[in-house]
Amino acid sequence: MILRTVCLLITVSLILPVPRTASAKPNPDDIPPGHQSVRAGNVPIAYTDQGEGEPLIILTPYRFSTAIWNDLAARLSSSMRVIVVEPPGLRAPKSMKGDFSDIRLLELYRDLVKALGLSQVHILGVGESGMEAAGFGHHWPNLTKSIISINGLEVAKWSDKVQAMLEALKQAGSGEEASLIPTLSLRWRDKTPAREEMDRLFVPLGDRKSQKAFEIRLAAYRDSLRSGFVPFMVENLNKPILLIRSQEDQFLTEDYYNRAQQIIPESVFQYEVVPDAGHFAFVDQPDKVAELIRAFVAKNVESQGY
Repeated sequence: MILRTVCLLITVSLILPVPRTASAKPNPDDIPPGHQSVRAGNVPIAYTDQGEGEPLIILTPYRFSTAIWNDLAARLSSSMRVIVVEPPGLRAPKSMKGDFSDIRLLELYRDLVKALGLSQVHILGVGESGMEAAGFGHHWPNLTKSIISINGLEVAKWSDKVQAMLEALKQAGSGEEASLIPTLSLRWRDKTPAREEMDRLFVPLGDRKSQKAFEIRLAAYRDSLRSGFVPFMVENLNKPILLIRSQEDQFLTEDYYNRAQQIIPESVFQYEVVPDAGHFAFVDQPDKVAELIRAFVAKNVESQGY
């Protein structure tokens, strides 16, 4: 009888899952619902993947979640394959080994494209990740079909405006996201999202290690802007690049885009302005931004014979 009971307990323990306790460390591959995960350079990266057609990789700036792109991705996925990438390393900071430099991120995005089995992609970002998209096109032209940057910082000079933007981003790591949100979107300026939606818009910084990772990334971002890391690259771009500027962006002025036109080779450069939009133009005017992107991609696919 005792032997039978022991055997039964062993059998049950093998069948039933062991519940995760409150003190258990998070699994680096834990991802939000509706996401997939792939390892690039041994770093787990979460992403969403929808639609079919020309592959478009969308890079999300730190520490936002892929949810900020939902409206735009839904519109583009009717005619393209849209892969929206979460910023690496916040869910698994140990995997980054303390290196959140721009060149490290560009290497991870390169490895991501290869891990997904893609030969060439269109690549898009906003602000910080717009700068990364331009850097990707420069470093990995063999993987790049075209580049789209929405209010990106690819030709930014260090200035009071740029410093103010970085100070605003710090709020995203200090629990003051509600004060950052209205600076990014006219829609959010008029009506701040509810707490539940706010939580959805940001990758959670669950512990001190994740918070430290975000701080390290901000410091690396600041160093890149001070040193002109990406502006040096865009002078030599040989891939088509679309710069989309919001008419009411609080961080970048018209002078910034005049400089872009002087620096980026005219043969690959296209510039469009979106009216009635803040820094996140794709939130305020998703239809207009989707229209610009579709037309740009179609034009370059046809002209380059992809």
